[in-house]
Amino acid sequence: VPCDELWKKQKLKTYLLQNPIRGWEGTPIQHLGKITFLSMVQFRGAESQMFEERILILFSDELVILSTDDQKTSVQYEGRLPTHSIRALERSALLNHLEFEITGNMMESVLVSCSKPDDYQSWLFHLQKPDYSTNTLPLNGQLPPRPPKKKIGR
Repeated sequence: VPCDELWKKQKLKTYLLQNPIRGWEGTPIQHLGKITFLSMVQFRGAESQMFEERILILFSDELVILSTDDQKTSVQYEGRLPTHSIRALERSALLNHLEFEITGNMMESVLVSCSKPDDYQSWLFHLQKPDYSTNTLPLNGQLPPRPPKKKIGR
């Protein structure tokens, strides 16, 4: 039932904001602002061969990465990334293979795999940014001249 999944996410948000997170560093999670999106994902760093379960939480300025213990009774802080310095690159949208890569100038790329198409689409929507490397302005930085306006003849 779709509303059941939404209910689980709401409960998880409440839990994370009201309970201690082991190893938390920096500004308390309650002061990071409104949670834009969160979900359970499979996460693989550049040096790892295996995916590990993670909770990704998106705030307006930061992406927070958490893990749980095997019994899912406690939450552990794994890190955070400033949203202005990362972007998501779509890797695969095949059935049961919903993966994207998180990249940034100051980090090793990580591969994220979602179990639900809705989560996959939401992460891409929130994390993708325009690619300005294909800038079409001339090297001198000036805009091309405007085309002349058409005159309407009577």
